[in-house]
Amino acid sequence: MAAVYSRSVQARAERRLLLVSISVSTILSAGALTFGILSGTRIIVFDGTYMSIGLILSWISLRASSLSTSGPSRRFPFGRDALTP
Repeated sequence: MAAVYSRSVQARAERRLLLVSISVSTILSAGALTFGILSGTRIIVFDGTYMSIGLILSWISLRASSLSTSGPSRRFPFGRDALTP
C-alpha cells in the first residue's frame, strides 16, 4: 500500500512540475517571439520558435504521465507503465 501511495504522490509532483515547465515555456517563447519580431532579430525569433517546440514536447510528457497512472483497463490489462521513460 505504501508503494502505491508513494507512486501517486510522485505522479502528482511530476505533473505539477510539467505544468510549471509548460507555463514558463509559454511565457518565455511568447516574449522571445514578440521581442524578436519587434526588434527584427531573427535569432531571437528562432529561439522563440525552438522554445515552442520544447513546449509541445513538455505537453506530450504531461499527457504520457497522465496516461501511465490511469491504471489497468480492458485494453491494457497490465496498465500503461510502458509509456513512462
